[in-house]
Amino acid sequence: TLWFTVEAGAPPQTIPIDSGFFPPAGYFILTLSDGYSYTPSFFPGSITIISGGPQDNITTDPVFLISPGGHVPFRVYMHDSYGDPIVGDSTIYVSLYNCNELIRCPGANPSNVLYPEAPSDENGIVSFYLDGGKCDLDCVATVMRGATQIAQVPVRMFDVNGDLKVSFTSDFGYSLCNDYNGNGDHDFEDQNLWTAHLGDSCAMDACDRFEAVLDIIPRFHIVEGQYINLELALSNNNLEDCYIGLIAFYLDSLGSSSDPLLFGTEVYNAVLGAGEADTVYYEGQLPFDGPGTFMASFLADCCSGLIEIVRHYDPDSACVTDVNQCSTFRIALDSVPVYAIDTIVNKPNDDWAIFYTHKPAFPLYTPDSLVYNMCTPAMVSPMEYSSLQTYIWYDVEKTQYDYMETYVLTPTMSGDANCDCVVNVSDAVYIINYVFIGGNPPCFCIHGDTNCDGSVNVSDAVYIINYVFIGGNNPCEMGTGPEPQCGKLPGFGKYH
Repeated sequence: TLWFTVEAGAPPQTIPIDSGFFPPAGYFILTLSDGYSYTPSFFPGSITIISGGPQDNITTDPVFLISPGGHVPFRVYMHDSYGDPIVGDSTIYVSLYNCNELIRCPGANPSNVLYPEAPSDENGIVSFYLDGGKCDLDCVATVMRGATQIAQVPVRMFDVNGDLKVSFTSDFGYSLCNDYNGNGDHDFEDQNLWTAHLGDSCAMDACDRFEAVLDIIPRFHIVEGQYINLELALSNNNLEDCYIGLIAFYLDSLGSSSDPLLFGTEVYNAVLGAGEADTVYYEGQLPFDGPGTFMASFLADCCSGLIEIVRHYDPDSACVTDVNQCSTFRIALDSVPVYAIDTIVNKPNDDWAIFYTHKPAFPLYTPDSLVYNMCTPAMVSPMEYSSLQTYIWYDVEKTQYDYMETYVLTPTMSGDANCDCVVNVSDAVYIINYVFIGGNPPCFCIHGDTNCDGSVNVSDAVYIINYVFIGGNNPCEMGTGPEPQCGKLPGFGKYH
């Protein structure tokens, strides 16, 4: 112990230290005459007594970046008051605050307290990583050393939508979510940082990185003999190419015990390159009325087994023309025995109702049916939906099953100004009455903006007439333009 006295107002004093007397632990305990003690963390040479004592000089990266895959480091640089690195220190940790929207990749640290991967290295650097996504502008990272707060920085995610993959189409929007260098603005440096991590995703195997989505057009008001368009969107998010063979499309009548029908085939037999996407189209006639399920089935060498993508449709369920409406659905249970039924309910909020009106006792040994209602609430918004996923188990071990999914959606068609789930001349008349003689506004304002220019006017009516009668462009994709404003119509949703 070195005893000395520092007079108030005295200039800094330097005490030479003979390295031969340096304690094995590498530190001196300095005790001032008022009994205050502290442990400065620096090397032999000299101790400069300055008011407040020596302090670690700790700087950090400007923002804590979170990336799917967790390979973007957040670094804390630890130096003593002489600028020398502090080596082997593991007392630094990071606490995340107000990060309620943070979505973590599978296997990521579940806690909001993050510890370093290793003690500080020879350069005094401590690194932290977290794999996840979803932007939350209130989310901050606080660097702590014991109970002492060292620094506080904003948290930013490359994957601002939370799908745990850095996407070209959705994750860079010139907002504060994209301020990756922490300078309070979005600039070229932010874009360069983001581009360097484009395509990053949670750790997964090659098959998980291959995506396929099947869409049915149309999905409502369809009858036997009508032509159906199938769109199979393929996306290879791997670093290697993926070869795709013959694609077969099957159709199964909902609740039928017969084998699925071969709806058609498309010869792909080509390589989908690393990072590439493609869409396969097929058109065919619907051979029966009623609800059913389409399935796309194919082989790809980036997956070990057969890839099967299923999409259910129901002629009466995909568009609800009003609020406070209930739709009844029936699933025929013709193949017996049925040992159990499992369901998964998805609702945007508790105002949506899904309930059974007939549910037989299981195990079931004679044919029966499952009947349920799906009801819309008094206030809805465009593109809200509820769904019921149903698993029908044919054995006790639950290895043999049928799967189906029923959707009820609020009207989502641009140009469907009167919300009857069809775009036709009556929608043009509806808009004209609204614009010129003070008629009711579109049931959802966003439906009346057929050309997505941010307003509802006569040009939208002309757009519909051209679409219906002379094969003009389809109504625009809702949400791609400014949000239009219309007069409020009681009893409907917030977009009026």
